[in-house]
Amino acid sequence: MFKGRHELKYVVPVHEGDAVLEALRDHLQPDPHGDEQGSYEVASIYYDTPSYRFYWDRTESVGYRRKVRLRAYLKGQGISALFIEIKERHRSLVVKKRISLPLALLDKLGPDHFHWTLPQILEHVGDSADSRELRYLTERLGLEAAANIRYLRRSYTSPYVNDLRITLDRHLTVGESPLTEFEEGSEQLFLPPDKAIFEVKLNQRAPDWLLRGLAPFGFMRQRYSKYCEGLTLLQQSFLPPQTIRHILERGAELKTANAGRQ
Repeated sequence: MFKGRHELKYVVPVHEGDAVLEALRDHLQPDPHGDEQGSYEVASIYYDTPSYRFYWDRTESVGYRRKVRLRAYLKGQGISALFIEIKERHRSLVVKKRISLPLALLDKLGPDHFHWTLPQILEHVGDSADSRELRYLTERLGLEAAANIRYLRRSYTSPYVNDLRITLDRHLTVGESPLTEFEEGSEQLFLPPDKAIFEVKLNQRAPDWLLRGLAPFGFMRQRYSKYCEGLTLLQQSFLPPQTIRHILERGAELKTANAGRQ
């Protein structure tokens, strides 16, 4: 049986997201990895197949799908934590498999993080079920770096509900840049600067105090993938026309295949 958490997403004005966090302040505590407001920066290099299978699986709402990413948490001008992850979704449930990477890898593989290959990274990972799955996906699907998604996050947990996490992500950008710092010339906003992604992550039913806190704001749940939204902009901006044409043709193939399974 697939066991995972629920992720409830809302695209909201930044000031309303901040207002909700203020309204819920008595039930929340800042993420200890951030500052006094639970804030920190996240940068993730997503890997995909040459035909962008993961992108199209999400776009076409395939029931079971994966994402593979190299995720960095930044503090100041440096990386404070580094992970390689598989994020799996089965309908409404999400499971994240995470392997911590040594920060010494930053010196060993150099500053051009976007061109680190998964085989290079996996040379520094011990044997485990998750690492074997990553090696299999890398070899079977030929995964390559597709996009660096960066954003500023406010993150809160609850002392009353162990599995609850609430995040507010803003200043979402995409590029082919290193993880360490925002590059104005090569990264582009793919969500308006006055908007943010408000997300509730939990394993069980939302507590009543959370539902009461959200109710006055009238937030509407919606599907939103940072990777897909960012890559869509990146395709239009950086990829040659023949590559975009191939992606669109692949999308048409997947749409036909999915229709045949229904």
